Amino acid sequence: MATAAQPLAFADLPAVFASYTDGEGAGCAGHTRKTSGKRGIAMAYQVVDAAFVAEHMNDMPIVDVRPSAYYSAGHVPGAINIPFDVVKNRTVGPQGPDKSIEMARALGLRFKEAHIFQWTPAIVMCQTGYHSKLACEMLGSQGFTNLFLYEGSYQDWTSSPS
Repeated sequence: MATAAQPLAFADLPAVFASYTDGEGAGCAGHTRKTSGKRGIAMAYQVVDAAFVAEHMNDMPIVDVRPSAYYSAGHVPGAINIPFDVVKNRTVGPQGPDKSIEMARALGLRFKEAHIFQWTPAIVMCQTGYHSKLACEMLGSQGFTNLFLYEGSYQDWTSSPS
């Protein structure tokens, strides 16, 4: 008889993070987990490629942060659209740290509304990788720790031979 998985305790988190990085930035399956400068602290995302996306597209959500028009014109099968531009345009106030914090909170809320929580593994992509990297960094500031940044994003996906 199968037993239910026990939830992780806070004390278990260092071991969980250790399984994602070898301390030198190498993550699971040879992908790179970004670390912050001097401290080597695990960040919110690992950089992955098209092969990783293809292998895991049925295991975890794929979030396309491109504008809706781009998403409608074509997207990775099964991807959901949480447009980064909508979050950016709906936040108020002048540019600066306060606006960035507000944008990060709004983006985190949009992910949670899609049932992608801080601990949920998810692949984040855009057209070229620029906005998805910004999204991953913002989500990291909101406690998201299990993201996979598809660096080549849709441009790479459509040029891949597979």
